[in-house]
Amino acid sequence: MSKNINFYSPQTGRRIKEDNSIVNTADMIEAIYNKIVNGQVDMQLSGSSLTEANAMWVKQTSRNVEEITLFNAVAITDTSFKVSGVKDVSKYKSFSIYIVNTHDQEIRLTCQVASSSLTAGALKFWDGTNVSSIPEIKLPSGTSRVYLSAEDFKLKSIPQKFQLVAAATVAPTAGSISAVLMGVLN
Repeated sequence: MSKNINFYSPQTGRRIKEDNSIVNTADMIEAIYNKIVNGQVDMQLSGSSLTEANAMWVKQTSRNVEEITLFNAVAITDTSFKVSGVKDVSKYKSFSIYIVNTHDQEIRLTCQVASSSLTAGALKFWDGTNVSSIPEIKLPSGTSRVYLSAEDFKLKSIPQKFQLVAAATVAPTAGSISAVLMGVLN
């Protein structure tokens, strides 16, 4: 059989959806491309829209993931510490934190962990060789998006209690920080 395009029947980019509506595949691809190139993320690609109120559980690679908001657009306007509040993370086998920082100054992050309750002061832990401090993670000024895991804080196992601590060395005049902890349930 010849592979000459002149011997093939004409095809279109039209497809029939489940609701029997007809769509043009080429137009859909172009619309997606234009949204991505123009930086717009408001386009619904498939399924139904979820509101924040009913978007609690996420199915990710066959694992149940629960989200906990640590900071929700918190504006840091001085150099004092901002704490997320104590969260019980004992039901997770692992967790990660997604952070968006838009402050005009660098923000420093660390965490505090405990087996039952949190106390004030520096936190140290045994890293297998010696006593160490939990590392400080620096978020650069401007819009920065950071994805952290428990290992980034040198946590060898999941603690019972956790809180995120944020502070600026120089007081920001604009911006905010948002952080969501995503825990994989045991």
